[in-house]
Amino acid sequence: MDNPIISVIVPVYQTAQFLEECLNSIARSTLSDLEVLLIDDGSDDGSAEICNRKTAEDPRFTCFHRKHAGISNSRDFGLEQARGQYIAWVDSDDSISEDYLEKLYRAAKTYDADWTIAVDEDVRSNILEGDDVVKQQLNGQLGVLWSSLIKRECYRGKRFADVSANEDAIMLVQIAFDHPKVVKVKNAGYHYRVRESSAVHRLQAKSLSGRLEALELRNECVRLNMPECYRFTHYSTIVEATKINRLIRHKRFEGDDQVKKAVKRTLRKHLFAIPLSSLSGRQYREVLAGYGSADWLIYKAGTAGYGIRCSRGESTSFPQRAYVEARVH
Repeated sequence: MDNPIISVIVPVYQTAQFLEECLNSIARSTLSDLEVLLIDDGSDDGSAEICNRKTAEDPRFTCFHRKHAGISNSRDFGLEQARGQYIAWVDSDDSISEDYLEKLYRAAKTYDADWTIAVDEDVRSNILEGDDVVKQQLNGQLGVLWSSLIKRECYRGKRFADVSANEDAIMLVQIAFDHPKVVKVKNAGYHYRVRESSAVHRLQAKSLSGRLEALELRNECVRLNMPECYRFTHYSTIVEATKINRLIRHKRFEGDDQVKKAVKRTLRKHLFAIPLSSLSGRQYREVLAGYGSADWLIYKAGTAGYGIRCSRGESTSFPQRAYVEARVH
């Protein structure tokens, strides 16, 4: 049998409620030359049976039932089984439009791209090469794993980090180190489902702290491999810490003191190292939100040459006008 154009890898774990919709959406793809690899990570909620039914009715689908070992292990195993020229990822609780994969593939062939990224909006400059790939990946401008179609050869010699979250961010930075040719294409065909019970959104101290630990692992990888790009790690790290900070302001859970300490360590390490001249207006506002973690951070900013002089709730410029709200946890 000839190798397929695309290997679609679907890690599956406890998503029976949404899995059939996910698999049917892939099966309806207008690009039919696919193999779909279902990596069942020890599900016991009926997901395994849904996978079996799909493989019985569509020969493009293959299911592997494995002992629970975590998302990174499932992703690595999927890559080992893949035969396609390109790799696409679909989370088992999400779905895709019929032409989603075909649009990505056509763009990849048109531009001879190693890495094709689906974005929601029109882009002025849609082709990236060299160090710009690393810089934009670190600034959060190159999407995520599930919005990417990447040549299988780009994964060669790489493995997903064994972390509780953000394993995809670490992998994408490793791929960016190799300076692939990247093309962005307007394509809103990936339908991401936000679930409070998902691995990404569970409010558990371990998972939230793990998100920050994974980013620090990514940052260290950058420092060792491309030290000239290390300064671009600060912004995305601050944004992640700020998101977690907002979560723990509004919801309490066991272990939240541990997370607060991790957030403050992250802010202390990265907040004042950001190259401000590289930020857009939107990025300024996101960075400013990080100051809401403690009064002492705002005071330090005001004495560190950043032109900020304010007390609780007062307006300031950074250098544009913005508002900083200080909350002490």
